[in-house]
Amino acid sequence: GYKGSAIHFMMIDEVQDLTHATMFLLMQVTDYHIFFSGDTAQTIAKGVGFRFCDLRQLFDHDRFQNWNSESVDLEKPAVMQLTQNFRSHGRILDVANSVISLIEQFFPQTIDKLAKENSLLDGPKPVLLNTSSVEHLFNFLFGSSMEDAKTDAGLLNKPPIEFGCDQVIIVRDQAAKEAVPKVLQHALILTVYESKGLEFDDVILYNFFSDSKSVTQWYNIKNVRVTNRAEERVGYRELGQLEESRQEEEETKGEQDETPREIVQEEDDDINKGEEEQNGEAQRRAEDVPDYELETKAGRFNILKNSAWCTELKHLYVAITRPRKRLIFFDQNRDARSSVENYWKSLDVVDV
Repeated sequence: GYKGSAIHFMMIDEVQDLTHATMFLLMQVTDYHIFFSGDTAQTIAKGVGFRFCDLRQLFDHDRFQNWNSESVDLEKPAVMQLTQNFRSHGRILDVANSVISLIEQFFPQTIDKLAKENSLLDGPKPVLLNTSSVEHLFNFLFGSSMEDAKTDAGLLNKPPIEFGCDQVIIVRDQAAKEAVPKVLQHALILTVYESKGLEFDDVILYNFFSDSKSVTQWYNIKNVRVTNRAEERVGYRELGQLEESRQEEEETKGEQDETPREIVQEEDDDINKGEEEQNGEAQRRAEDVPDYELETKAGRFNILKNSAWCTELKHLYVAITRPRKRLIFFDQNRDARSSVENYWKSLDVVDV
């Protein structure tokens, strides 16, 4: 058995990257409490299929024994969901949640069915660049004159561009990283797997769909029909307005120190009651996002034959959730992303 220093408590992040055997081993060496956190939508490690509902099975009394072969009094842990996202603003989460909806619709056994994430922040919609030219991408990113692209030298022969530490180009794999044009090679370029767990202000997702080895499987999105759309979306904007309103009320209360205590107490009670009602209502509405459902048209969907697409959807989700402010999609083969582009247009979650 374990003979090292006693470990009373253990916290494990990115638990979705661990095998059950690894988690079981960590549980064996922890004396009292163990805390797991992770996201099953980001299960992109090879050979790992993780869900929190499966994790609870590790706490089975018949399987878990301490090193003295004495039964351990285990209580199956509660699963708590964190729905508030403090990294990405609501517009980015709209796109991310649309990918989650696809995974839930086509591969329900590979993900925990949870409430969608929401944010207090608003921001620009992610952009799908309506061009397949690297020169146009250059112009979009750095505001160069389009006349430069018409010269003999062209933009691709210009000196490499220096990105800041808060900007990144994300590609599928190492081969795609090496294929990035020289004009962008001095930028920070990461594969999806390398970017996992990191965050940046601006993310350019470069040739994600063009480099797909399962292009035809993306056409499954054509069989998706969006139903039960709410006429008016309620979500992060209302929560943001609530926060601003709360701050204004606190400032107002600070200026009313001379008000008699009895009146102040009565006003405070009314304000707190109103805040609780407003916050509860806005939170309930925010938990409803995305405010639509997906249905698939008649026809069988073969999960085994399309398993590679499930992996690609999860890679896409990881890449989408890296930026804090701006997300840009660029593909030299725009036909490869046509299905998902039309899907996002139908939800009105991107700008083209």
